[in-house]
Amino acid sequence: MSPQNTEKEMKKANKVAGAEAKRRAKAAKLRTKAAKIRMQVNRYERKIVALHRKIADIERKALIVSGHAKR
Repeated sequence: MSPQNTEKEMKKANKVAGAEAKRRAKAAKLRTKAAKIRMQVNRYERKIVALHRKIADIERKALIVSGHAKR
């Protein structure tokens, strides 16, 4: 759900002043917040995986250079 929709829902809920509607709007807002954070986490996890791959490549090269690589 987009932030604009949640804002509209909040305004509508405040007009109606129904506790259930307010709760639903707040829950939607929190869900979008959680989704944004989840996306950030996924982005960082991808970066970490890429760095681990780089490390593995460098270590592989080091083994070859040192002559300890298995043939």
